[in-house]
Amino acid sequence: MLYRKWRPQTFDEVVGQEHVVQTLGNALWGGRVVHAYLFAGPRGTGKTTCARLLAKAVNCLAPESENEDRRPCNECAVCKAVNEGRLMDLIEIDAASNTGVDDVRELQERVGFQPAQARYKVYVIDEVHMLSNAAFNALLKTLEEPPPHVIFVLATTEPQRLPATIVSRCQRFAFRPISDEAIAAHVARVAEAEGMEVEPEALVLIARHATGALRDALSLLEQVATGGPVTAARVREVLGLVPEEGLLDVLAAVAAGDVGQGLGALARLLDEGVDARVVRRQLIGQLRDVLIVASGVKEPALSLSKGMSVSPRLETLAGAGIERILGWLSALVEMGSRGTDDRTGLELALVRAVIGPQVSIVQDLAAAPVVDAAPRPSRQVSASSGLRRETSVAENRDQRQDEIGDDTAVTEEEPSPTLPRRLDALQEHWIDVLTQVRRMGYGQVQALLRSCKPVAVDERQVILETRYGFHRDRLESGDVRQTVEQALAKMIGEPVALQVVLAEKEPVLPPRVPPRVLVAGLVAVSSKGQERQAASGSLAGLPPQLADDPLVRVAVQELGAVARVL
Repeated sequence: MLYRKWRPQTFDEVVGQEHVVQTLGNALWGGRVVHAYLFAGPRGTGKTTCARLLAKAVNCLAPESENEDRRPCNECAVCKAVNEGRLMDLIEIDAASNTGVDDVRELQERVGFQPAQARYKVYVIDEVHMLSNAAFNALLKTLEEPPPHVIFVLATTEPQRLPATIVSRCQRFAFRPISDEAIAAHVARVAEAEGMEVEPEALVLIARHATGALRDALSLLEQVATGGPVTAARVREVLGLVPEEGLLDVLAAVAAGDVGQGLGALARLLDEGVDARVVRRQLIGQLRDVLIVASGVKEPALSLSKGMSVSPRLETLAGAGIERILGWLSALVEMGSRGTDDRTGLELALVRAVIGPQVSIVQDLAAAPVVDAAPRPSRQVSASSGLRRETSVAENRDQRQDEIGDDTAVTEEEPSPTLPRRLDALQEHWIDVLTQVRRMGYGQVQALLRSCKPVAVDERQVILETRYGFHRDRLESGDVRQTVEQALAKMIGEPVALQVVLAEKEPVLPPRVPPRVLVAGLVAVSSKGQERQAASGSLAGLPPQLADDPLVRVAVQELGAVARVL
């Protein structure tokens, strides 16, 4: 395989990890080799390759005085043995297959033996994060007190899963994803050496699909080359990608605001058997390029890949402006609709991208003057479009009424992009806020808000009033508060804080007890032998309507009953 054939044999051949190579080289040539290394980074970025190079370099038989900067030499017996995979003192262990404590204990038993051929025994433990806790504890003892002739190299793609006690005893090296430009350049060199015909655009596609893993790029190159010249069309065919023109047809319809044309272009792509998830990822990648062109970014890390030409259609889309492009991207990124398949979700995202972020509320409310206690004028509709416009507004109102599920009437006004930060506007269109919360997928939060009403709006916050303490506490909890604030921000057009207060309850007087029942109760209490109260002051503490009752006064003053409110 190409990635094995073209595995780097010296540190100078390592691609994209100059910071690792430089540090390791300084340690080797300065005689500062440590007993344990941790190589962490994404797959296919050179961790195992650098571990083998380290094993060769520390055991290279080339004279140190003459070739300090040329180790490994790849000419001595040790270097050749490593290259051919027959050096007994280089032990590679797959931790994914040897996860138990017994495997580590077996390793501990062998560590004590002297090297058979080389100066050091080098243990390379790949995917070390797969070891069990017991295995890590057993390995920890060896890392704390290793024999002087042993070097450990731990390689992992998930360093966060390693115990801190293990990491602290290793010298850590972070391997980075390799840039698209570096991958494309290396793949071009390999293809030229192998006598392959490769289009520049094919190199860009291969590098992008590799996502920072050089090994994946070489594997893809080899797969595509089996069918002849390496062309962009052949790469798309092997990867199941959509041609760029098809993607641009979809985006052109979005830019033109034509839902039908956009859905038709999307259907043509999906009907060819392309996975909807692949189409979504490619559309996002294409819009990323459009955004880069629109923003005029010159930073190499953000700009288009080297060799990627900017087509006239791409430049036309970039002319839509950064704000609109961000709206399209947001619709695709947030595509994960609940209860829909991938195709339906992608179609919904496309429609959302065309019609804009939020179907509006109160279109003319922001511009209309505020007139207190005055009826709102009816909307004027032109004769040519009156029937269609009235029907759409009614359908929109009925749809929102169904979503709310309440008897409250939905406002007749056609919504606008933003709701003014005014109490009267918020109160009048509170049902639109409830609709927004429901559309965000939070039906339970909407049920809580139905018991609330806006009572105050200022520059920083919206204050809601509810009659129930439980509703107030639930709405002010972190996740629910954030949901409501997001809904309010979408409606108002800017961030806003939420405060929920309890409504003031009217005082409720205790019910008047019929005098005969009260006297009977007092006499009953007295007859049970409880302490009697003197007449003077016996009526103290009673409500006036009871203290002035003749029957109560007789019962207390003449019968000696104890005055208590039942």
